[in-house]
This record gives sequence, structure tokens and C-alpha cells, in this order.
Amino acid sequence: AIAQFDPRNGGFGSQPKFPHPAALDLLLEVAVNRNNEQARTAFTKTLKKMARGGVYDQLGGGFHRYSVDERWVVPHFEKMLYDNTELLRNYVHGFQSLAHEEFGETAREIIAWLDATMTDREQGGFYASQDADVGLDDDGDYFTWTLDEARAVLDPAELELAAKYYDIGELGDMHHNPAKNVLHVNRSLAELATPGTSVETLRQRLDSARHKLMAARFQRPAPFIDRTLYTGWNAMAVSAYLEGARILRVDSARGFALKTLDRLLDEAWDGEATLNHVIAYPDGIAQAEKAPGTLDDYAFTVHACIDAWMADGDMKYYRAAVKLAD
Repeated sequence: AIAQFDPRNGGFGSQPKFPHPAALDLLLEVAVNRNNEQARTAFTKTLKKMARGGVYDQLGGGFHRYSVDERWVVPHFEKMLYDNTELLRNYVHGFQSLAHEEFGETAREIIAWLDATMTDREQGGFYASQDADVGLDDDGDYFTWTLDEARAVLDPAELELAAKYYDIGELGDMHHNPAKNVLHVNRSLAELATPGTSVETLRQRLDSARHKLMAARFQRPAPFIDRTLYTGWNAMAVSAYLEGARILRVDSARGFALKTLDRLLDEAWDGEATLNHVIAYPDGIAQAEKAPGTLDDYAFTVHACIDAWMADGDMKYYRAAVKLAD
């Protein structure tokens, strides 16, 4: 992983660039346990560059699937549950081990996005994915901005700051529409502060601009969300939420993780040897035959049950873990 590391932009190799959460966690473990400075640099720089790039949804939170360029600016705009749960763990671990506050902020934003967009709040469960586009002629238009679109919703001071902070210009980043900008962070608020304007003032102004841009984005046709609840991916989300809840002290994430796991065990498991691949299909669709669970489904569910037992102390999770492992 270190041999493939891009020291300028973070990540591994050239374009297209995918996040590699398992490799990142391995680098962090090597960095901390073996005091390896190269591994620490590769981990830290990659997490910072991804979170500041267009591959991260700067307004709504959550990561897109991959970047088509080596600088993490222009993503393929699809958002996958499994990418975001495992990247959530990376940022939680980075915050825990290296005490970088911005890693904690990114982790909280991922949880907030999943809560708001990708979860069945009433029954428990995490949805599978959100499409990149709305139609065939679209290429991330829901997520991108022209300077005129930003000007229409922001006051002059907000626009001036947002244009500098998110790199919104007349010439944007998208091939199909060169006026469209992918929001990404080129300069920090500290770098944009002046003797007459403090970082705190800029932060308040940016928060206002972000809320206005989000409100305008909500008026656009939104990409389709696949509301299938896949067993393995939900188990991964349970583990990530329990870890995030413990380290970031987000009690609501802990409660939702346990609710989701309870639904998984109730609807996808027969209580003995059989675990299904899907907890539930969208809109109550019932399949004639249930898809059998894969090795991933069993393994991640065992992990989730152990994590829930450790977090909650309820022996039902321990017993479920043992039965499924057997």
C-alpha cells in the first residue's frame, strides 16, 4: 500500500481512484503499533484529501463511489452503503488514534447523512445505495453547481466565501457541462481569514451558505435510492454505528444499530442455520424464493452480534453469534 501511495494527492495509484478502507485501517494499525511514519502519513493525507475532495459530498455528507481523477475532485456520483460504513470506521479510528478533530467531524457528517437519507428510521435498516444520476442526460447535476446557481441563492458575502472555499467558478469541472462545479475544498477557513474577518465569522457565514445551498438542492429531482436491505451490508453498518457511537459518544447511533440488528435477526434469520441474503425488499415486495445468505452475510452478522453484545450486554446477541458461527 505504501509503495502505491500518492504523496501529492493521497490515495493509491493514479486515476480512477477508489477508497480502500481495509488498506487504510491496516496502515493506521501499522502506524500506531509499529510507530511507522510512512504509514501514518499515507493514512492521514489520504483521509484529509478525500474528505476535502469532490468525492465527498461537501453539502450533504457521505462519500461517492470513486474519483475519476487523481485529485479526488470529480467523482462517479453513486453512493454505496458499504463504502460509507467502512469509511466511517476509518474516520472514527483516525479520530480515536490520532486525535484529528476534522476526522471526527467527517465521521459525524457520514452518520448524519446515513440517518437522514439511507435509513428506515421506523423499523431499522440501512438502504443499499443512491444512484449517481436522475436520467440519461444527467451527470451528477443534483450534486454540482454553476456559479449562477450559487449566486441565485446566496447573498454577496456568502457567495464570495463559498466560491473561494468550494472552488466555484465560471469554468467548472464537468465535461458534459463545463459551467458545473463539483464542490471541493482547496483552502481552509484559516487560510481565507483576514485581519478584519475571523475564522469564527467565516465559519458562521459558511454554515449559512451551506444551509441555503442544501435547501436549494432539495428542490431538485433527487437520484433514486435502492431501499433493499441487504443482510451483510446492514451488519457492516451495525458494527460501524456501534463503534462510532462509542468513540464519538453518539447515543442515537447506538440505539439505531441495535434496532437494525434486531430486525436483521428477526426477518433474515430462522434462528438456527439459515441466514438470508436480504432482510427486506423495497415497498414490502415479497420474493417467491428467499435468496440464501453468502459467506459475507454470515461473517459480518457474526461480527455485528459480537459488537452488539459488547455494547449492550444482552446475551441474545452472544447466542446468535455462536449459532451463526457454528
